Amino acid sequence: MPIPNKLKIVGIVPIVFLVLLSGYFFVTSYLNFEKANALKTILNNNATLSNTLVQISKERGLTSLYLGSAGKEFSDSLIKQRASTDQSFKSLKQELVLDDISYIPVLLKLLDQSDSIHTDQYDKLLNNLSSISVLRKSVDAQSKDFKKIFFDGYTQKFATPTLDSIAQVKNFALNTDISSLISSLLQLSIAKENAGLEREFISYYMTKRFSMSPEEITLWDQFKTKANAFDIKQISDNDLRTELGKIFNDPKAKEMLTELRETSLAMQTDVNNGNYAEDPIEWFTLQTKKISLLSKAELMTSSVLWKKSGAYLQEQLILLSIASFILLMSFILAFLAYHTIKDISRNIKKLEDSLNKAVDDMKNNEEDLTSDTANIEHNEDEEVIQEPEEENRTADIELVRNDSSEIARDEPSEKIILIAKKFLIEKKVLTKVIENLKYDYSILDNIDLLENELASANYDVLFTDKDLITDSISKSIDNLLIITSVNSKEEIEALINTHRG
Repeated sequence: MPIPNKLKIVGIVPIVFLVLLSGYFFVTSYLNFEKANALKTILNNNATLSNTLVQISKERGLTSLYLGSAGKEFSDSLIKQRASTDQSFKSLKQELVLDDISYIPVLLKLLDQSDSIHTDQYDKLLNNLSSISVLRKSVDAQSKDFKKIFFDGYTQKFATPTLDSIAQVKNFALNTDISSLISSLLQLSIAKENAGLEREFISYYMTKRFSMSPEEITLWDQFKTKANAFDIKQISDNDLRTELGKIFNDPKAKEMLTELRETSLAMQTDVNNGNYAEDPIEWFTLQTKKISLLSKAELMTSSVLWKKSGAYLQEQLILLSIASFILLMSFILAFLAYHTIKDISRNIKKLEDSLNKAVDDMKNNEEDLTSDTANIEHNEDEEVIQEPEEENRTADIELVRNDSSEIARDEPSEKIILIAKKFLIEKKVLTKVIENLKYDYSILDNIDLLENELASANYDVLFTDKDLITDSISKSIDNLLIITSVNSKEEIEALINTHRG
């Protein structure tokens, strides 16, 4: 495999893996952040919805008393309550958040997470609000059956959609603590609504002095069971459980709940004949106090849930910031890795071209040297000796001498020539030339021993490379001819003869 491809695999694959991993971390953190943000929105909406549910329940209760008295009583209270209900509807329309609050809606849509808040529940409730006037007209005219007004009107069109909208909070069980608080909050909401249903349903029969059929008694039992479904022992948060215990274990609260239980038991014997010994207003008041108690517990639980969700949102915001930074750095690293590998690949290509060119030049030089060697041998056979001109020798041959002492040129030299070349081809060519010229010579294979070899003073001519000449070699050794560059056999012979006199 080519080196550039290996570099791409080694460099790009880890970066791609890092980008994918950081991308997954970013998406996960972002989804958790959006869920936490949506939970805050749901809790804000639920505060408004809870108030609306209370007002609907109050109007439904006063309507029951009004219809139970055949329109003779509670009309003033009902009119005032209708104004309060209308105000709650107005606040609901203004404060209910229906718009998409996500920061990257395209990403949520791609991940099929864009419907975390079911606005269709809100739309259903808002569409029904306008029909309250029609329902009230039928109440004033007493033109419809009580159950149709109570169940089909107030409950199905208003209370149930409101409670369903509140119940959306169960879709945001982000961790164990939040899940437990949401479960408790929903139990309180259901208990409060069913306590209201029990209060208002029974109030009608008590005011009307009507007996109850087995089906109606069964319906009452269902309301009663759900109204008492909340269990404080299921609260996992110790601080919240302690605070709620103070509310439900308060002497006045315990007295009220005991009285309500006794009143309910006493009414069990009266439902068959309609002769209720208990006052409907007293029954209505006791149930209202119970609903107020549940509302306090609901408000306290909602407050703790709000704090927990806020802490979770802050945690996810930090994680999202870290994930965003890692993802950004991954893209930067990927960009740098791509351009770095591209530059390295380009440099490797240039290096390969240079090496190929050097190899070609070396081959050409080898052919030239072989040709020169052949020419030298041919000239030797013909015994053609030419004296090189001084100008050419000066231009083509680099000569280093040590002139610290005068040498008698006419004395014969007993010294030999030393060949110390790094490249084998040059070494072989020089050896062949020196042999043809009938000079004594020695070949130094280990270049590192050059200075030690020259210290023996056995040599007067040195063929070597320019980069091997040190100051000690050029200055300390007397009468040494150092030749680093030559062109032909004739030049070599002329230099040696001139040096040796």
